[in-house]
Amino acid sequence: MRLAIALLLVPLLGCWGGLSARGANPVLQEVTAQAPPLTLTTVADPASLLDDLKRSPFWYVTSANGGWSASLRTLASSRRDDGDFLSRALAADPTAVAGQRIANGGLRSADVITLDASVRFGPIPDETTVLPASGAWRFPIRGRYSTTLDGNSYSQVALTLAPDVHLVVYEQGQDPARAATLDALTHALDQVARVLALPAGYRGADVYRDFYDAFFPALTGTGRIRFAGLQDRDSIGGVLEVIDGVDLAGVQVQVSHPTYCGGTCTVGFRQQRKAEHLGSGATATDRVFFLVEDNACLLAGSWDQQFGTFSGSGPFVGTVEILGPGGVVLDRYDGPFRGWER
Repeated sequence: MRLAIALLLVPLLGCWGGLSARGANPVLQEVTAQAPPLTLTTVADPASLLDDLKRSPFWYVTSANGGWSASLRTLASSRRDDGDFLSRALAADPTAVAGQRIANGGLRSADVITLDASVRFGPIPDETTVLPASGAWRFPIRGRYSTTLDGNSYSQVALTLAPDVHLVVYEQGQDPARAATLDALTHALDQVARVLALPAGYRGADVYRDFYDAFFPALTGTGRIRFAGLQDRDSIGGVLEVIDGVDLAGVQVQVSHPTYCGGTCTVGFRQQRKAEHLGSGATATDRVFFLVEDNACLLAGSWDQQFGTFSGSGPFVGTVEILGPGGVVLDRYDGPFRGWER
């Protein structure tokens, strides 16, 4: 059986008021707000929702703390620029997204250092405030290194979708109103509702045609497309064609060179931690998008002086392998890389 793959090298870019986590950072300020009108749909089949999120290009699903985390992907022109959630940016203007950077989270804006919205299946992070579906909301902003609000101040809230299923929003920054958190909750709930409303037997290639048309306009049949880019923290994504018998339960990216890295450049346990899980509900000839990012290439010996990110003079050509469960090679090709200096 043959796997058709199109690769995109993406340039880099406890409860409040109840029990609190041990060693929790100090509370700097409390946010009070009235819950906005929400479409809070009870999830009757968490396993089905999880599989559908895995199949969506708008969500990045990986294992986390004995459960699963599905994070809304983001889009920006570069790692340092303001952006938006991929799903919202694409809906606003499908013609304006080409060439922009897709990321697995970490949205930036004028008042926000980072914003993440995710659906958690299983335990939720410590210091998370579980909010009611309606009425008054109260949650803390905590500080890491300061007693006043600054760029390191953070908050984390959740809404319950089902037992052990929560929508979690983390915001870091100095906005005392946490406007981005409230906006992210509303948008993420809307995206969850859209996934829950998908018909039985749907094809992701059809449901998410706007995404594939915008980012992979030349993808036809079993053709292979690659967008070359110089990488030092290998962020590699692409489109996998679903083929019967090919397991896409955990897609990893591995970079290697026999001399410059002494074998494998990327670290095995980091590959596994960042592996994306693409679901099992898709049928043959359907498509799924994957993106594994920030998996650094570490060089052997003194090769940093020649190929390192900070002190090197140029890239080396390494072998990239897209791996499935058990290390099965789904695709292999050569590309330019720099080493991430230790």
